[in-house]
Amino acid sequence: MMRISLLVFILLCTFQYINHIDAQDAASMMYGVNLGGWLVLESFIRPGLFRAANDSRVVDQWTFCEFTKNDPNKSHLLVEHFESWVTEQDIMNLSNAGITHLRIPVGYWMAMSQEELDFYKEPFVNGTWKYFNRAVKWAKRNNMKVILDLHAAPGSQNSWDHSGRRGSADWGKNDTIERTLELLERLAIRVKHYANDTQRRDTVVGIGVLNEPAPFFLEGGLNLIKSYSLQAYEVVRRHLPDVYVILDEAFSPSYEWNNFMMPPNYTNVVIDLHTYQCFDGWLAQQPDATHIDVACNSAFGKVDGHLHPTFTGEWSLAYQSPYVGVEPYPQTEEKKLFLKRYGMAQRSSYEKAGRSLGWFFWNFKTEDAIVWDYLGGVNGGWLPCQLPTLDDDRIVCGNVTDTSTVPSLYSCTENSTTGI
Repeated sequence: MMRISLLVFILLCTFQYINHIDAQDAASMMYGVNLGGWLVLESFIRPGLFRAANDSRVVDQWTFCEFTKNDPNKSHLLVEHFESWVTEQDIMNLSNAGITHLRIPVGYWMAMSQEELDFYKEPFVNGTWKYFNRAVKWAKRNNMKVILDLHAAPGSQNSWDHSGRRGSADWGKNDTIERTLELLERLAIRVKHYANDTQRRDTVVGIGVLNEPAPFFLEGGLNLIKSYSLQAYEVVRRHLPDVYVILDEAFSPSYEWNNFMMPPNYTNVVIDLHTYQCFDGWLAQQPDATHIDVACNSAFGKVDGHLHPTFTGEWSLAYQSPYVGVEPYPQTEEKKLFLKRYGMAQRSSYEKAGRSLGWFFWNFKTEDAIVWDYLGGVNGGWLPCQLPTLDDDRIVCGNVTDTSTVPSLYSCTENSTTGI
């Protein structure tokens, strides 16, 4: 997820209007969530796991593996996490609430052997493909589709913990690009083999070639990212001619992408947009109505400015701070109704603007970060029990200060199949 306060800059740069192309209809819309904090660790999603490591040096997946995998008292922690953080019941609950797509972040090490990891002196635990494999089977059982998202690349593409290793962004140096492309190809080949697997075929519909590469940290900047994107497209297309090839917006305005990798030479290219208000210090101080207004207008313009099909691959209900504990479980009906209105405003922009294919909420669940927790929001009544909703979500945008347009929370009794 985004770790830098660039939201206002990006939204202003991309608030441009083009000839409107109707968004997908509700029947083909992607209503998705991310299975984050699972195969690529994030401490704010699973703080209990990091506390169990009981080591101040453990701050990301690199250090978690480095300091626990050879400790007989801790080596079980990661395996237990992989086994239990995503359950089939979670997938069923999401499906029953109308979620149609799962975006699954994976690390580059998932395609490496232990011998290769040892050669590069990278401490990651291999063998996580079986968990991805299992999730794809569960998705198919529940009539859902999957996006495989390469969330972490050799060297780190942004220096943040969700790239596998905090510290410096060294992707693009030495052989890291070549390694990324080779490992991406291995993943594409594995997905290709699903065509012969009745439990998984036709389930993985897209591959995100790299999550949130940060041009402001990388030598070569956006040109490096674009060069890699061209090569990654060819790698995926060698094995998967029809899936979406998904390019992260890379913290860059729409005009940087609007004449890049366009049809007919490139097919099914999608731009993945990430929109968070909580990382912007100015927005964090604003009243509720401002957050609704930004979601209704600036976020709409951000999507609408793209000529490529897009989806909003990450968004949440966090608006005051990205940090756990700053936005605790809402205690009042008023705050819960605000979260419902805030979600409605965001979904309306991510569904109806430009050539949008839909959205993916970050995250499917958390331990205690409630505004990042989709299933928690469904249980709380501020996120919908069914999708598409029966409401016109854009009603909140007519007058952002009028709270009477949303008088009550969602009731799960409206959809008895949720199982939540």
